[in-house]
Amino acid sequence: MGFPSWLRKEINRNIETLIHYPDPEQKEIRKTAAKHFSINPENIIYGNGASEFISILPDILDIDHIIIPAPSYSEYEKTSGKINISYLMMAEETGFTLDLNELGKKIESSSGHKLIYLGQPNNPTGKSIPIGKIENLAKKYKNSFFCIDESFADFIPGYHSIARTAIKALNIPNIIVIRSLTKFYGIPGLRLGICLSHHDIIRKIRETQVPWSVNTLALKIGEKLFDDKQFFENSVNTVTILRKELFEKLNYIPWLKPFPGEANFLLIKISTPEINAEKLYSYLAQKGVIIRLCDNFTGLDNSYFRIAVRTFPENEKLIKLLISFSDKDSLHKVIKRIQKNALPIMIQGTASNAGKSILTAGLCRVLYQDGYAVAPFKAQNMSNNSAVTLEGKEIGRAQALQARACNINSDVRMNPVLLKPSSEKGSQVIFNGLPAGNMTVQNWKEFKQTARAVVEKNYDNLASDYDVIMIEGAGSPGEVNLKQNDIVNMGMAKYANAPVLIAGDIDRGGVYVSFIGTMAVFEEWERNLVQGFIVNRFRGDATLLSSAHDYLFEYTGKPVLGIVPFIPDLNLPEEDSVSFKDGSYFTSTKSEQNSASVIRIGLIDLPYISNFTDVDPLMQEPDLEINLIKTPEDLKENFDCIIIPGSKNTSSDLSWLANKGFPGALKNMKEKGVTIVGICGGFQMLGKRITDPGYVELSRDFDNNYIKGMGLIDIETTFYPEKQLEQKELIHIPSKCKVKGYEIHHGISQLQKGKVIINSRGGLLGASSLDGKVWGTYLHGIFDADEFRQWFLNQLRQEKGLPVSNKPSLIYDIDASLDRLADVLRENLDINQIKTIIGL
Repeated sequence: MGFPSWLRKEINRNIETLIHYPDPEQKEIRKTAAKHFSINPENIIYGNGASEFISILPDILDIDHIIIPAPSYSEYEKTSGKINISYLMMAEETGFTLDLNELGKKIESSSGHKLIYLGQPNNPTGKSIPIGKIENLAKKYKNSFFCIDESFADFIPGYHSIARTAIKALNIPNIIVIRSLTKFYGIPGLRLGICLSHHDIIRKIRETQVPWSVNTLALKIGEKLFDDKQFFENSVNTVTILRKELFEKLNYIPWLKPFPGEANFLLIKISTPEINAEKLYSYLAQKGVIIRLCDNFTGLDNSYFRIAVRTFPENEKLIKLLISFSDKDSLHKVIKRIQKNALPIMIQGTASNAGKSILTAGLCRVLYQDGYAVAPFKAQNMSNNSAVTLEGKEIGRAQALQARACNINSDVRMNPVLLKPSSEKGSQVIFNGLPAGNMTVQNWKEFKQTARAVVEKNYDNLASDYDVIMIEGAGSPGEVNLKQNDIVNMGMAKYANAPVLIAGDIDRGGVYVSFIGTMAVFEEWERNLVQGFIVNRFRGDATLLSSAHDYLFEYTGKPVLGIVPFIPDLNLPEEDSVSFKDGSYFTSTKSEQNSASVIRIGLIDLPYISNFTDVDPLMQEPDLEINLIKTPEDLKENFDCIIIPGSKNTSSDLSWLANKGFPGALKNMKEKGVTIVGICGGFQMLGKRITDPGYVELSRDFDNNYIKGMGLIDIETTFYPEKQLEQKELIHIPSKCKVKGYEIHHGISQLQKGKVIINSRGGLLGASSLDGKVWGTYLHGIFDADEFRQWFLNQLRQEKGLPVSNKPSLIYDIDASLDRLADVLRENLDINQIKTIIGL
């Protein structure tokens, strides 16, 4: 559907050849078509559109009569000359289905040789006829010619031209197939048609055809049309989905009667006498929408009109205008009846860490504040930052945040596939919230079709419960090597019929070339889904960008819908570890203060770090500074506490720590009185030993199924295939404070000597050394609790001789941060236009 992207390149590359080296005998293009249709080149001729053949056939065929099913394409009648015409009327009551028995009677009732036109599918009804029945008719009535007009046939899923069997295999000489090659490919200005038939008919057409009937540019482009299999498949699938949805919505409008069809258009009847198609045409034309009046088709009057199946936003605009034309007061009511599923919109980005997750969360909060039932969705997330739902399922941390922005509980349907990198070439796959095993890239490619079906089912299920679905893409949709089996970017947008906004991070530089480059590698149907751009993380005077936005619009035809400024101290969890690894996650300027008055915490940068957002609340404390620890040498600084975070591959990260020399360095830190904390995988690493009898994480290359821990807490951990996934609300025993969070881990730990600090019916959730200076927990989010965080920091303050705080120095409030984000988006984005794009 639309204009294939390769055509521009083909025209530019071949323009000189096209001008100086014509191919009047159509040798090359006929070879291409012969291969495509599996017939001989002598059975093929190209012309100036299908209409040229329609005008030639009455002159070269020995016929006395023309039979035209009505309504049908008006050119059949206009080009008949003086030959007698009779019509076979198709009834509205049957949906304008052609009665082949009546056609047979019609053929038998008139004398002489006949030409019968059959649209496949018919224009304007969009109905087709089973190929076998056409072949039977042609064989039965050998003295009649059957012109099969397949100009719109490529829109029918799985359709194979009758030329493949009737002309070659069955050798039916009285079948003539004509096709317009420019309708499906969206290039009507090139005027290119093809006729396939018995070689005697082709010879007569060539003798009658005007010399140089087809321009050389059209012939050259025609050689390539059948090669673009991906464009063909995408177009058929897209039109089929859009047509079905458009037909269903039209059925909800009481004064319209749409007729089901198989092409890229639908025939519609106005069923109330108060309205006619001319009045509707005038109203829609004023709104920038043109419909096809059908009163010039034999058998139709001014109550009929035809519409094209366009892009999702264009179809939605048409539906709303049709509703408002008859009853503006009932617009919202009828739209709610039509929308059996939620209205979608998708945020994609020019790259990872472009701010998609935060923008999605912010727009979720905006729509929630405006009274809409909204939910987030991300088909596939790749992140080691995860969260646990109430039902004990694992999803991406970003989708949990977005659910909170919507004021709803997180739900596994919001993120059916989560990839948690566990090696350079593999990831643990979380499927519907539960581990499905570790997969290499190749394993994942093979698994993707299974994943696609589950993604689509989850989306449909979620969409049935809400007004709006905010879909987030992943990485960049312009990665050409990933597009074929995409389920998370444009592939998902196509399935959901979601308009797309593309966000780019201007703080990194190159945002406009990224926008243009992304659009350049898109297919036409992908470009049609894009409704605009968002410039993210801008610092400075926004008026300086106006010329860039003018250029961007001129090149892409898409507007910039807003410039979101860089938002300092937003205090919302990051979507992935990109900013963590590059250091931009730590933007504190507290190091400028006197180090003696600041609590200094070191966070060890594990290769497979996960859920590093556990320290987010600590980063907001006014007298605390966090530094990233990459080597044991970094520990020589005067730290008050060292935190070992969670890990997606605990055994691998533990080996990395040992090889770097961290165990000895941490023991020295402990002897100096430095507090050492481990969270989840970090907790396990602080123990004496990790046993992995089922090789959940350990490679089978290990001689033994265990790995030695750092021995700073007297616990031993055993890995099991079943993952512990649960939200918890418990008491931290030493502080007597309530703590809340979730556990996501494979191992179960047993305490040998030491102190239990958090316990539950399900087992040990936290333990410490006898002196309490080294402790760990499985509970992600433990520092979110204001009173516990105050107690923990007061312990560090006392050790350093700083005054303690009698109350929390801050209230960690994600909802306040989300409200602040929503305010920024309202001020800097065209929210009304975004709502219009959604269809609200």
